[in-house]
Amino acid sequence: MLTNAASFSCSNCGRGISNTATIKVQRPISLVATAVPDASPITAGATAGFTFNLTNDAADAATGVRLLVPLPSNPGLAWTLTKPAAGCSIAGRLLRCGPARLAPGASLAVRVQSPTTAGSAGVITAAASFSCDFCTSGTASASIV
Repeated sequence: MLTNAASFSCSNCGRGISNTATIKVQRPISLVATAVPDASPITAGATAGFTFNLTNDAADAATGVRLLVPLPSNPGLAWTLTKPAAGCSIAGRLLRCGPARLAPGASLAVRVQSPTTAGSAGVITAAASFSCDFCTSGTASASIV
C-alpha cells in the first residue's frame, strides 16, 4: 500500500483541510493453465474429451479471469460441457469462461466431450488461451491422435 497525506492551512481562511489517499499495489498474478485429453489415441466411435484447468498460484485473488477455447472442428464432432463451471458456455465451436474471480490457490476446471465418427479421424487438437487483470496471458494445448 502506498499512502500519501496532504494538508493546508492559512491564517485568514478559518481552518485548514487535510486528506489522505491510498493506492494498493497489486502483486503480479500467476495463473497456471493445463489442457489434458481424456485418452489418446482413441478409435472412431469413441468419445473425445478434454479438461481445461486454470489455477491461481498467486498470493492475491485473480480478477477478470477469462478462458477461451476454439473447439476442434473435425467432421462429426459436436462438443458439450460435461463438467461445467460457473460462467462457462459453448457457443458454436467456442468455449468461453469468465470473467471470473479466482481466490489464491483456487482453480477453474471445465471439461468438454464429443462423440467421434470415421469422419473425425486424424489429430484432434484443442488450444486454450487465458487472460486476467494484472497477469500475463497464456495458452495450453492438448491433442488426441
